[in-house]
Amino acid sequence: MPTPYPTPETAFNRFTPNDGNLLGSEFGRLYTNDNTLQNEIDEINAPEFDNGNSGASKTINFGVGYAHRLILDSANCVLSFSGPKSGKVYSIFLIQDTTGGRTVTWPSSVVWPGGVAPILSSGPNKADLMIFYYSGSKYYGSYSQNYATA
Repeated sequence: MPTPYPTPETAFNRFTPNDGNLLGSEFGRLYTNDNTLQNEIDEINAPEFDNGNSGASKTINFGVGYAHRLILDSANCVLSFSGPKSGKVYSIFLIQDTTGGRTVTWPSSVVWPGGVAPILSSGPNKADLMIFYYSGSKYYGSYSQNYATA
């Protein structure tokens, strides 16, 4: 009867030199024929991407990393998302500027609990953390709110 999940032996066998995939490692980097394993590790360890100020519209490119930061500096910012990978989780740390009271219009592909988008923390320099699971067609959002940043 097959094991429902990989044993240490079968997991190790996936990367034996016999299959031509794992070529070696040096200075903490794994070298494979197509670099997929190391690229995945690099993506996970990438630093937060600073998207700067929002303006009236902003595209968040999830292709450059999983964690993003954006300062809201316009009465309303229309957000759009690009570059996601199915099955991945992304975050956006939204920070109110020194004026506060800024709002966001979310892409139509974002689904919120109960079908209702959160009302952002409105105080000056307050921040909200938005987390999205991308299914391949929808972003399932959750959030934590009212962080002090100043």
